[in-house]
Amino acid sequence: LARLVSAAHERGLAVVLDVVYNHLGPEGNYLREFGPYFTHKYETPWGDALNFDDEGSAQVRAYFRDNAIQWIRDCGVDALRLDAVQMIHDASPRHVVAEIAEAVQAHGGFVIAESDMNDPVTVRPRSEHGWGADAQWSDDLHHSLHDLLTGERTGYYADYGEASDLATALCRGFVYDGTRLSKFRGKRYGRSTEGIACERHVVCLQNHDQVGNRARGERIASLAGVQASKVGAAAVLLAPAIPLLFMGEEYAAPQPFPFFTSHGDPDLARAVTEGRRSEFAAFSWAGEVPDPQDEATFASAVLRLRDRREPPHDGVLAWHRALLELRHLHPALGGKDRRERMIVRAYDEDRVVTMERWSEDGRSRLLAILAFAKERRTPRLEVAPGAWRLRLDSADPRFRGEGAAAPPELQVGESGVIETPLPPLSAWIYEREDRG
Repeated sequence: LARLVSAAHERGLAVVLDVVYNHLGPEGNYLREFGPYFTHKYETPWGDALNFDDEGSAQVRAYFRDNAIQWIRDCGVDALRLDAVQMIHDASPRHVVAEIAEAVQAHGGFVIAESDMNDPVTVRPRSEHGWGADAQWSDDLHHSLHDLLTGERTGYYADYGEASDLATALCRGFVYDGTRLSKFRGKRYGRSTEGIACERHVVCLQNHDQVGNRARGERIASLAGVQASKVGAAAVLLAPAIPLLFMGEEYAAPQPFPFFTSHGDPDLARAVTEGRRSEFAAFSWAGEVPDPQDEATFASAVLRLRDRREPPHDGVLAWHRALLELRHLHPALGGKDRRERMIVRAYDEDRVVTMERWSEDGRSRLLAILAFAKERRTPRLEVAPGAWRLRLDSADPRFRGEGAAAPPELQVGESGVIETPLPPLSAWIYEREDRG
């Protein structure tokens, strides 16, 4: 692993390791024989919780803290992503995640907390009684995008579906911040992100959980189409948060990513297979769930990199490269206080979201018009007055679109309102420069 990390560093790549400190695997797990590593006080979906606040917990905390340090100090890993921290139960005055984060940061590493709590305690400074992680997984943007693009309304997707949900996620990070009732959870949950910088949120259109936890591991391009995947990519890569791309997403890889295992215990293997099939009842997904133990399930997920050179995948790759170059170089997309330098508007009836961002000196502006409807719409959009020049159009043939449809220029008068026909599932990106 250390050699792999070193090779990545030589190529200018940082390495983030996904670590699981909320449970241990069901096979090859012998820690229980050596000490009080588990507790009956709490339960997780995977069995007894790890003991972070009961008798003997000091040594357990030290074990996991030192493990985190080992990855940074001995292997050169740059950051750790802590899996499902909401399942790390700890009633101690100082949460073990805060202890791990401090230890990792003392050795030059970063910590990203995965959590579905929508609670900024994960990233608030430890001096303010937070856990002090550098960033946290924020699923609301994914859920909002997925629902807009696929129309799925089962499971937790029942809580989303409007363009305004995506706009809220882009602006605040969380849609559910304690003020809204969740149909799926049957309660209000979450807390306000007031005072939390946008770059503390990690957002995505796809990740290993959201794809792999589907019954058959379908990717967004398979579910909603290649054009839809490009609109989703624009929302993620132009967002002020930290964007994450899932392997193969950058060229709309056609392979699924189903859940697969290689357990040696036949009883365990059978239980996992049966569990997967029952797990999806809430989502009402029809059809056969691939057997995780079948080697063919694994083989179906292996990427073919040659696909990147074939249409439409080459066009999707070009689109991602153009968006990443824009994110890297455009003054409107960098700097600090990003939340204060953006306006996001939603048009629920037309299924359109617009996002304006501007540079710290206010001279450079970027406008993204994201259309999620599956038919042509002509909404009345509010846009800052001025002459806007087209930068990118997802329908451009070089991106394997059906032909550029965006006007080369948008002349917005003092009223700040424009009406222009928007093709279905399209993303237009404009820029404006103020020389004065």
